[in-house]
Amino acid sequence: MLQAMLADRCQLKVDLETKELPVYELVIAKGGLKMKEAASTEESTGRFSAGEFTAQAMPVENLVFALPSDGRQIVDKTGLGDKKFDFHLRWTTDDRIEAGDSGPSLFTALEEQLGLKLVSSKAPGTVLVVDHMQRPSPN
Repeated sequence: MLQAMLADRCQLKVDLETKELPVYELVIAKGGLKMKEAASTEESTGRFSAGEFTAQAMPVENLVFALPSDGRQIVDKTGLGDKKFDFHLRWTTDDRIEAGDSGPSLFTALEEQLGLKLVSSKAPGTVLVVDHMQRPSPN
């Protein structure tokens, strides 16, 4: 409905294009996994708060969607598939760094606590391109 209104009143014209975008690839760190594998029959549960994530029987795919990033998509390249893990991840958020907390960054915490690593990369992604837009017509 909003799209139709913008097209009608603002003459909005858009296209979807595929472009190479910056992403983070989640991979297994050199030291290997440090998470405990859970039984595949267990139900997944998780608790997330600022700078902390505790999970039982959680697939890595869920971790990928829960991790904060700087606007980049996180792509699972661990090869762990549907395996489930129990873990506790704790890192220092940007606001706590400003307040003087000297705990690990997300990048360091992932490697030290879970045996995972975020690697900067590029991957194709879909972007919305505005081709034309003008001031809205009066009501």
